[in-house]
Amino acid sequence: MKRVKKYGKALWVSMPGVVLRKTPTQRRRTRLRQYSKLAHGFITDALLDPVRQWCPVAETVFGAKRLVSQVHHTRGRRGDLLLNQKYWMPVSDIGHRFIHDNIDMARVAGWLAEKGEWNKQP
Repeated sequence: MKRVKKYGKALWVSMPGVVLRKTPTQRRRTRLRQYSKLAHGFITDALLDPVRQWCPVAETVFGAKRLVSQVHHTRGRRGDLLLNQKYWMPVSDIGHRFIHDNIDMARVAGWLAEKGEWNKQP
């Protein structure tokens, strides 16, 4: 059952010339919602592509075919890197775990940024 408001909007909101600004929490929430939608679309696109639907890490390391289910950030997530799909990589859960457990091997394979390049724009 939908709740019906007893009164209209608050007076200070409905006055002419009033501009409500977003608080830092609201801005952060909006950015995370935007990331969530982009990541979901990225994984969905990868699943629809017959080549990209399989995790490259699981195929290379374990020789197993696993469907992608997560987004791996190859250069970090700070600032604009969070939403920059150029540095995203679709991976499976075991592939993602392997990358973070074996950092040196992942760097050699190109799945992680080089030392000193993490969280930095190229």
